[in-house]
Amino acid sequence: MSLRELAAAARLSPWHLVRAFRDQLGQTPQVYLRSLRVREAQRQLVAGLPLAEVALACGFADQSHLTKQFTRTLGITPGDYRTAVRAGRGGRAR
Repeated sequence: MSLRELAAAARLSPWHLVRAFRDQLGQTPQVYLRSLRVREAQRQLVAGLPLAEVALACGFADQSHLTKQFTRTLGITPGDYRTAVRAGRGGRAR
């Protein structure tokens, strides 16, 4: 859903919607959506799905786009995240 469509559904101008959204949630709709996509990517990465598949399933254009946004949001690449989670699980299971 585009910002215009969301604003129309809320019966607000796009700019008013962005301001109100940021006032209520502390971030813009775009940043919020990106965080939701990255959170879902985290879940799928832990499940072991291939990076390219995760990227498309979470609404990213491709694996490169996922990597850029994931790193921007979490400060770690998707591959390094998956490795760290697996290492952490392995350590707990012993």
